[in-house]
Amino acid sequence: MFKAKYDGFSRFACLVMLSCICLINPSLAQSQTPARANILPSDAELDALLAARNWGGLSTALSPATDGEPFMRKLEWLRSRILAGGPSLLGFSYVRDTWRVGINVKEPDPNKDLRTTAGMFTLYTLELIIIDGAKCEDQSAPGHRAEQLMQFGGPALAYLGTQSNEFVADTVDIAIALEKKTAPLRKEDDLLCRDGLEQMKAGMERGKQHEVTTPSGHIGKTIAVEAPPDWAPTFLPPEKYKPAQDKARADMKSLLLQLAHLEQNVGGNGLPLSPAISPPSPPMAGASGAVARAPGGVPGGQTGGVVGGIVSSTPVAVPRDAAPQCVLVAQGISQGLLLSRVQPEYPPLARQARIQGTVVLRALIGKDGSIEELTLVSGHPMLVPAAIAAVKQFKYKPYLLNGEPVEVETEVHVNFALSGG
Repeated sequence: MFKAKYDGFSRFACLVMLSCICLINPSLAQSQTPARANILPSDAELDALLAARNWGGLSTALSPATDGEPFMRKLEWLRSRILAGGPSLLGFSYVRDTWRVGINVKEPDPNKDLRTTAGMFTLYTLELIIIDGAKCEDQSAPGHRAEQLMQFGGPALAYLGTQSNEFVADTVDIAIALEKKTAPLRKEDDLLCRDGLEQMKAGMERGKQHEVTTPSGHIGKTIAVEAPPDWAPTFLPPEKYKPAQDKARADMKSLLLQLAHLEQNVGGNGLPLSPAISPPSPPMAGASGAVARAPGGVPGGQTGGVVGGIVSSTPVAVPRDAAPQCVLVAQGISQGLLLSRVQPEYPPLARQARIQGTVVLRALIGKDGSIEELTLVSGHPMLVPAAIAAVKQFKYKPYLLNGEPVEVETEVHVNFALSGG
């Protein structure tokens, strides 16, 4: 059974790589004006950075290659190293680059569409974060990586959600088969265990702190916190993380289907969640560093090339058709209009992993007070499907403008909290 699934993946990978080779215009390489804007170190140099776990150096080396032969060589290097059991950072990069090509080409056959590739590798990279991240003593670190991945891969998952049930199920099976194949080849992925609360605590107590530029659109101060040079993440012993990995694998198919399946990506009237136009900039991983929130500042910022600061927290959604009868309403006002609220079911896998937090959704409320469209703004991927399923059932009092009901756009926050957590 597994062999058949993996053979299917091989054919799938061959098709998508072929479409990439055929559809990228090599002449684009000449359009780059700065000479350094489209270069790539040799495979041996990239392998050396990977072996040294020099995440910042590897991200910096991969980022400039955006067109032509360097870009094609980068894609092939990423694909081959992922199949050889490479770490999660390679998945982030591969998802970003295949999506960028796919969204420009828009191949009509999903079997040959690089958007499908990006979606499948988003699912696979999430598997690495959950399964390999179970080794981290500080579980806030892989939780943070999962949130970043959903910002990266959310558009690709939204695209998968537009395909048939059978196609989505086959894609999930391929992702699971790939994780099973690479499991014995993968090593400890210390990047998954970085940029969590423990690293930030070490930075506050023994590291360096300095103010950095607050992102546009936010107010207050953003303080960069760098962990001391000798800080390193702590891994759990096998007797503690292996049971968690076994449970995660047992529940993985259900989780991935929830994230990728059309029925879990729709609003109350069956419309799909609005996919983002393109993922954020490439993840740039550093050896240390985190950003704390000062009053009015923003968490998850970046200094020294930390992954959290490169992935934008602001989604870019496909614009809806102009709707003059739709008004933007603050969350506090929309809460006062809520007539019926459904409590979400706490996902068992998230409960077991002690994952909690808030899922933020942008909602379009119809004239009759029902949910017509939902767009994910932020939230842990294990919590998102349960939040969507609950909010789809919310019922609001119609909002009146000049005595007439109108559509309303607002934010909905769904909180997940563990007792005693």
